[in-house]
Amino acid sequence: QNEAMFTVQTPKELASVSVPSITGRATLGEHVATTLTAQLPATLKTSPAWGAADALSDAVRQLFPQTRDLGAVKLSLDFLASRTVGELNVAFRSTLDAFSYRLDAWITARANRRLDQMRKTTPSGLYVGAYAWVENLKADARPDSEGFLLAPSQTQAASAAILRSGFMANHEQGAFDIALDSKRTRRALDLLQGLTRDQPLAALYGYRIERALRDALLGKFIWPLRLAYPWRPGSTPVSGDPTEAIGARDVVDGVALLADWEASQASVFVKLATALNGLTPPAAGPTLAERQTIGAIVGDAIDLADSVSDLLLAEGTYQIVRGNPARAAAAMAVADKQSLPIETQVDHTPRGGASYSQRIAVICPDAAAQGWPDDRRARAEPALNAWVAAMLGDPSRYRFSARVHRVDGDGHDVIDAEPAIATWADLGVSPLSAVLLAQGVAAPGFAGRAETGFRSVVAAALIAQVADAGGVTGLDIEASAADPAVLGLAPFEAIAMTLKALIDKARFATRKDLVSIDDTIEATLLPMGEYPGVAVDELVGRADALVAEFDTASTALLASANADALLAALDAFTDLLAVAAWPAQVFAIDAPGADPAQRDARAAEAIAALQPIVGAIHDAVHADAPLLDGQAAPTDAQRAQHAIERLKRLFGKDFLVLPRFAIGPYATEFNASLAEQDALSVGDAWQVNGWLTQVARVREGADRFAATLSAHEALCAPLAAGDLKLVQFPHRLGQAWAALPEAW
Repeated sequence: QNEAMFTVQTPKELASVSVPSITGRATLGEHVATTLTAQLPATLKTSPAWGAADALSDAVRQLFPQTRDLGAVKLSLDFLASRTVGELNVAFRSTLDAFSYRLDAWITARANRRLDQMRKTTPSGLYVGAYAWVENLKADARPDSEGFLLAPSQTQAASAAILRSGFMANHEQGAFDIALDSKRTRRALDLLQGLTRDQPLAALYGYRIERALRDALLGKFIWPLRLAYPWRPGSTPVSGDPTEAIGARDVVDGVALLADWEASQASVFVKLATALNGLTPPAAGPTLAERQTIGAIVGDAIDLADSVSDLLLAEGTYQIVRGNPARAAAAMAVADKQSLPIETQVDHTPRGGASYSQRIAVICPDAAAQGWPDDRRARAEPALNAWVAAMLGDPSRYRFSARVHRVDGDGHDVIDAEPAIATWADLGVSPLSAVLLAQGVAAPGFAGRAETGFRSVVAAALIAQVADAGGVTGLDIEASAADPAVLGLAPFEAIAMTLKALIDKARFATRKDLVSIDDTIEATLLPMGEYPGVAVDELVGRADALVAEFDTASTALLASANADALLAALDAFTDLLAVAAWPAQVFAIDAPGADPAQRDARAAEAIAALQPIVGAIHDAVHADAPLLDGQAAPTDAQRAQHAIERLKRLFGKDFLVLPRFAIGPYATEFNASLAEQDALSVGDAWQVNGWLTQVARVREGADRFAATLSAHEALCAPLAAGDLKLVQFPHRLGQAWAALPEAW
């Protein structure tokens, strides 16, 4: 019952084993002896041999099948115990004789002797003949083959065979009609990725339908379709807490629309016409050509939905074949309950031959970012901030300019003679914050105080440089400067978006990512779970310092004396409490038409609404690390995980936290490999750059990293030979890098 393992080498040792679930407190030997004694009859009476054999057969027939042979032996021994020595002697000799010679050997010998006699009489000529009967012969009308399946692996072939068998058995109903070509699989994976962002399938289908309508210049039907098929998230609780993701609201309910379309296309156009008639003024319905275009768009969405269901069904079958029913159930739950998707495996192609792992690791600078402003994000993650600063280049090269718009006394729009100019020092944000706030590469456009993200920082800095800032109605921020040595908004956003894409998909590294793990070495080190070699105290210290800053800032925020103080405190608090998480009472302070005399009173209401939101964050970051049942104190791994969760609670779940770590006893081999760059690259350090360019075509992570390097080289500074280092485990003196042909 407790899965204890033991070994027996002799029958005597086996008879001494106790199996509580079968034998109780007795041993196997005692249990078998007791069972036989209870089931066997008395010793066979003396009788002729045939009678004794019949009695023996009848006696053992009532035994359990597992003990019949043993019972026959015991009864036989009991019967022989009363025989005389002479009888036993005769029986023993006859038994030996019967088991020492085989009857078939005697018969075969007589046949061979007869064959020899015949060959001596007629020495030439030999005839061999035989005959047989074939019974129950039937004509086979089946084809020689019912087809074949080509698959990358045996498991995938077995999964496809099961699905094909299901289709052949249910082809009249169209069940198990699976089509998973590369295009359908890729589209299904893209949609499943949207589920990981807390978006339901109904909204994801609706987004695609609306996008297709807009691309087809039929955007006028988007709002009527929303009225006909509104998306209503089910029973979402109202909470004042800040959220990491905002669910869909204004979008077509794609699932309901597709269901109606498959039931009756006419009913969809009837509902659309009803919604169009309800507009003010009523709008005309779609023309015949527009109806055909709408039909093609909905048909494409149905094909997408079918692709998703095909992929999930294939994944569930694949996991069942692999013997993993829990993962199969998780795959089925995605379509059934719209739960978070798992990473599908049926679409992965296994690779054979000699395999090895390649990892791209970014080693962040140890020194702080020089010449750049500092903020809370930079203090929370100084290593990543320093690397981002190095990728952005010299901060003095960045300069943002804009034409300032005002309204004169006659109500006309006028532009200041001199543009507003802001340097990075005027922005006051760290490189890491700037990159995380970037939202896209924008063309020149009108900007104002309502901007969000990095542009709001730029707009605020530009307005602060202008005299009489209260009269500014907007800014035309220049995308690029005339001087190529100066980097404006567009160049910054170009490199920032590549950095943000890389950071969003990256993860922190630990010792196990940089070395080849040796169990004998690991046995001598502290067990740290998923955080081997991590400097836990340093990580916890960072979290404690940021929590202390949060406490100070939140106390000052909630103690604001008036509306101006509250809004100023909120502006300085946006990195810890995003604008999207502010309660409605904050925006009501300066709402259009609000009574100016009641402005401070509205600020007091906003503070009251902010208290539970700030309090929830306070309670979360001050909570102790969770412990297991019976655990007295957290382990180092639990402390590290808790520190990361506290930082993510302050800056958002997508904030990348990089723990410092040491490779410990592996340092000697690591440094020895690092010192052999010439041997690894076969004397050409640029081969690493060429390999990165090639692998970026087929690996998303490498592509993001290569794009970041390209943007850095184009806007800041080119890479030098040897900037990308190689380390190879296990280290062999003079060995070439495995990615090069020379290594093989």
